[in-house]
Amino acid sequence: MPHTVVVLVVGGGEGTNTANADPTATAATFLTTWSGRHVPIYVVAIAPQSGDRTQLQNIASKSGGMYFEVTKAQVDAALNSTMWSRRRRARLREPSWSPRF
Repeated sequence: MPHTVVVLVVGGGEGTNTANADPTATAATFLTTWSGRHVPIYVVAIAPQSGDRTQLQNIASKSGGMYFEVTKAQVDAALNSTMWSRRRRARLREPSWSPRF
């Protein structure tokens, strides 16, 4: 029987949420109520707001999944990496050829 998981990727804390919703309680139902199968939620949080971190960790743990976090410093380091800078400079350069008409 194939394994089923949910991968939840969230970033930055923007967006809306449903009034009076409890995402942690909903996540806990994924342990048993999805067609009688255990469906863990793996949360990948990209630079989450500090106030959201605990709730995201609870969503993962209550469902039997795991929590992974990419910090803002890691995002910044990736964007400032040598490879990224080379690609960006290459796109910004003027073309070395001239169109012929």
